[in-house]
Parts: sequence; C-alpha cells; structure tokens
Amino acid sequence: MGLVDEFLLFEEKHSIFTEKIMSFSFWHYVRFEVFFMIVRQRENYQIAHKSLSDEKPITVLLLFLEQLKFFVANSSLWNLTNKEILVINHPRRVKNGEYYDCIYTDPYLAQTNHSYCVFELPYEGRHFVPTRTENLRYLDRVYFATAVYQRVVRKMFGCTLKSNDVKKITEIVNSINLEFGVNLELDEFIKLVENSIIKHKSYLRYFERVLKKVKPKLILEVVSYMDPNFAINQLAKEKGIPTVEIQHGTMGKYHIAYNFPKDVKLDSFPDYVFSLGQFWKDTTRLPIDPSRIKVVGWPYYEKKVESNKGSVSSDERKKILFISQPTIGEELSILATKLNQILDQSKYRIVYKLHPSEFSSWKEKYPWLIEEDIDVADRASGDVHHNLSSAFVQVGVSSTALFEGLGYGLNTAIFRAPFHEYMEELYQKGLACLVEDANQLLAYINSCGKQIIYNSDYFWKSNSMNNFNEAIDSIITKGKLKNV
Repeated sequence: MGLVDEFLLFEEKHSIFTEKIMSFSFWHYVRFEVFFMIVRQRENYQIAHKSLSDEKPITVLLLFLEQLKFFVANSSLWNLTNKEILVINHPRRVKNGEYYDCIYTDPYLAQTNHSYCVFELPYEGRHFVPTRTENLRYLDRVYFATAVYQRVVRKMFGCTLKSNDVKKITEIVNSINLEFGVNLELDEFIKLVENSIIKHKSYLRYFERVLKKVKPKLILEVVSYMDPNFAINQLAKEKGIPTVEIQHGTMGKYHIAYNFPKDVKLDSFPDYVFSLGQFWKDTTRLPIDPSRIKVVGWPYYEKKVESNKGSVSSDERKKILFISQPTIGEELSILATKLNQILDQSKYRIVYKLHPSEFSSWKEKYPWLIEEDIDVADRASGDVHHNLSSAFVQVGVSSTALFEGLGYGLNTAIFRAPFHEYMEELYQKGLACLVEDANQLLAYINSCGKQIIYNSDYFWKSNSMNNFNEAIDSIITKGKLKNV
C-alpha cells in the first residue's frame, strides 16, 4: 500500500474531516502540508514551495519594499464592477514573447465574450511583468499583511488556541506519529493550524467584499489548495456561485491534494474540475460527483504542440532531456551527471531543464552540473516545449511535462525517486521505462528506436478551446447551485 492510500485510510478511520478547531473545519486546509511533513521524514523528501511566513523577517521586508508598487497598482477594491467571471489565476506566469502569461487562464480569457476580472497572488513574493491580462488585480495587501500578522501574533502571544483545542491537536499528532512511524513536532503542527485559521479569516473578509462588488456568475481557479481559493470556494457555496478548477498539473491517484476518502463533502473544494483528459478523470479520487469532472483539454498545450512539432535541433547529436523538479532535483541532477560520464558524447548530449522555481538557486544546489559541463536550460533557454520538440528521450520523475512530452512522441524514462508512482500508468502500459540508475538509463537510451505513437487524446483532449467554451457556457446557463 502506498503512502497516499495509507493517508486516506487514516483520514477515514479517524473521521478527521469532521474535526474542528475554534469552530473551524481545519483539516482540508492543512492536510497537504501534513502529508509532506510525513513524507519528508519517511522518504527524505524536499519541500517544493516555501511560504512567506517561513522566510526571515528581513527577507519579508525586502520583498515588501520591492513589491510595494503592487500594493497601489490594481490592488484596491473601490472601482470593482459587476463581471460574469471572477478568476484566480496561477501566479507562476510563463514568458511568451515580451509578456508573461498565465498559461491556464489567459488563452481562454483572450477570446471569451464573457466579462471578467482576474486576481493574482505573488509567486514566491513576486509578480512576473509585463502581462497582457486585462482587468488584473493583485492580492499583495492581504498576502503580505497576513504573513506579517502571523508572525506578530505568534511572537507576542505564542499559542492562541484554547487548551481543549491543543488537546485535540495533540491526539491527532500522536496518532499520526504512531501510525506512520514518524515524529512530527506538536508545536509545528499547532503553528500550521493557527496560520491556516488566520489566513482563512483574512481571505474570507477580503473576498466577501469582492463578491459583493463583482457578483460573478462563475468563479475560475487554478490551484484549489491555495489559500485564497479555500476561502472563495466556501463563500461561493454559501451564495450558490459555481466554482471551477482548471487542472494545472499532474493529478492521478498519487496527488494528495486531489485524492480523498469516499463520501467526503467539502465546502472548500470547487464544484467542478476541468481535466486535461479522460486519464485524469479515471485515476483521481476527487470529492465531487463524476458528472462535474469535465474533460476539456488544455488550449495552451494544444497550440504549443501544433507550433513546435517537427522542430529540428541544430546539433546533430540526439538530445536527452532531463526534466527537473525542486522536490527531486538533487537526485535527478546526480543521475544526469553520472549518465554524462558514461555516455557516448559524440552521439548524444544532455540538456537539464530546470523547473522555474530552480532558476535562481540551481548553481548552489546542483554545482555538479557545472563541473560536468551539462547544458542547463533555464528561463533564457526557452520554455519546456522548445526543449521537448527537439528531444529524442525525456527523463524525469513525476513532472506533468513528461505527459506533455508524449505529445511529441518522445521515448520516456522514469527515474525511481520519491513519487515516481505518479507515472506508473505510463511504465505499466509500456509507454515509458522505469530505471534505477545511470547504467539502466543508458541501456534504455541505446535501445530506443523511432518515436512512440500513442492515444494522446486520452491524456490531452483535442479541440480544447471549443470544449472549454462549451463547458463554461453550460455552467453559467445553469445558474446558481443549491447549497448542499
């Protein structure tokens, strides 16, 4: 049994979604972090994203000063007007020509006839500009104010929970430690719960005001487990406004944010999910009725594949593309260096494609890539599609980009590192090869022939823009939902 299944059984056994702290049904808000607390201890797994509240005070202050313009520009609520759609986009924008785009929402917004407004969190404390997104507003005020408030409350008052709440949390932590064989710290857990309560109350107050002004018929969001989305989903359910999450990455049965025990009903989860393909609907245990999982595809992906297919590299050597992630970057980059040492470099070359969150830190984290003289692809080296289109083999662990590479017919190697199970459907069906080390990887590469042909529509639904439009129009036409 995998850790995700263990976790779901734990949740079901302890009826943990019904537990409340200060009248707050807290578990959905903390479960993602709790799961990774367990993973980090059991599998030495690195954290993928840091919270601003975890940064040093001087770092928060410098970020605040750097981003001060976003507190003024497009941040106030005074001139908000009615819009049909309210959007909370993905703050990790991708550069497309001169502009940075949200690749999940901007393709749709650029052609829709529905009126809309867009709200954006900072990504790692910053925004990517310039953008071409119209009616864009920034959440910096509530984001930074909440981070500072968390620190002040903790510093001045310590634990703010009542003794009976602390006792309840202690029992949960003890159960987790016993059943998962870990040693989570009680104070860290209490801090996580307190911060979740503070953030949720802050975003509830903010979006209550937003919804009164905008009065949307529909809410689109990209990452349902971001703090603003927890709040807006709850408010929307109270008001009967349908909420839709656009799939932004790997789901499947191993992503803890999208897998839940049976019969769990959550006010903080969206009403609908737009999936990239039938595969994701079939393999993910979402807490909504299957009829509300709409298979629509991804317009950005479909357009990229069409424009990049047939690209030829100027280097005659076959390109082996490593697709990194911050969670497994150390192990994967070491694999790349070991492969480089035994590879016939007259026939092959290695390109190590960094995850956007690794751009600024890879030289410190993976110095062996420099020493081994591997071609490291960062922001200046084009997007992942630029690299996929000219590759011969792709190598990775659990990145969604590996599924994107299948659209180019790439031979695919999955490295056995934490969470390689996300890709088990690929290597179990012969669409990829599971490898343990550099020698196995080299043997696979040498055995690869022509590109793979597979049913791409199963993973990436075609005619995506039409599917997207029809699904949006259908939901808006149905009108308000009953609060269940």
